[in-house]
Amino acid sequence: MFKWVSLLIMLITAKLSVAQTNDSTLNLIDSVIQPFPSTNTQLLDNNNVETIIIDSPTINSQKDTYWLNLSFVRDWRFADSLSKNRGGRFTNGFDLQIPSQKIAFDPDPYNPYSHEEYVRITRNKSWYLWTTLIIIIYFVYYKSVFPKQFQLRVGSFIRNYHFEDLISEQKTTSAAGSIHANVFGTLVFVQGIILFLLTQDLTKINNIYIFLLALIITSFGTIVLYLIQWVFTSSMGLSELMTRQVQRQINVNLLLGLTFIPLFLLLYYNSDNTWAVFITKNLKYLLLGWILLRIWVQIRGIFQDRVLNFTSILYFCTLEILPYALLVKYIYGTL
Repeated sequence: MFKWVSLLIMLITAKLSVAQTNDSTLNLIDSVIQPFPSTNTQLLDNNNVETIIIDSPTINSQKDTYWLNLSFVRDWRFADSLSKNRGGRFTNGFDLQIPSQKIAFDPDPYNPYSHEEYVRITRNKSWYLWTTLIIIIYFVYYKSVFPKQFQLRVGSFIRNYHFEDLISEQKTTSAAGSIHANVFGTLVFVQGIILFLLTQDLTKINNIYIFLLALIITSFGTIVLYLIQWVFTSSMGLSELMTRQVQRQINVNLLLGLTFIPLFLLLYYNSDNTWAVFITKNLKYLLLGWILLRIWVQIRGIFQDRVLNFTSILYFCTLEILPYALLVKYIYGTL
């Protein structure tokens, strides 16, 4: 008798637990699933084995309809893609995507392409080429207007009598040819000075205005030096010596100007090449050699003219060597 009573109690308890479970499950379905359409549907059971044909009019309970909808969604994983207006997630990738927010660009502070500390300041500027072309045109003008004088100046380095012809020609003609030849040499020399300053990492002076300023300073210093030499030689009776020495200086400036103008142009626009790096590092010796060659030609001229005396030596050492020596010492001591 006790066994039958216990079995009855267990059945009643199981029935109540099943009813509570069904109620909670149906409440969950009500909050998620929409009503199932009123058509015949072929479904698979949970084990995907048996086929169940459901006729929706035979469904009397709305809770049974929710259960069938839950079964449909659970078993047909792609039901949303087969229904109407459910293919949006497949076509969104082909639609125009407009961002809702704009993010400010934050550049990398160590980017070598944007940071000013790493920007490479190039040396290749067009002004150097244009000034070189102007200097070449100026030389062509001088050569076409004074062809005989140009031949005598070039020949003076080979034969001494060409230099004597040049002095005679200067006595009968104006000094315009000598001025043009000296200006040409000065222009090329100033180009060399600018190039030397650029090798000292003074990149901000790489413009036409600094070139013109250097040209004005060099021309003014040369004129002042010639004026002092003229006053000294006139008072000491050495005017003829000064005239010959100035012509020798102009010859050297003209010849070296013709030699170095293509070299300076190549060095300016090919500073990264191996041979150019070697020359630019020793450019100061090249400019110093320009001055030393002028001094050597003048010393040889004193011996050729046979005016080797105390006055000529005093003039040469004081007004020819000393000014350039002080200038070179100042420049190399400063830079």
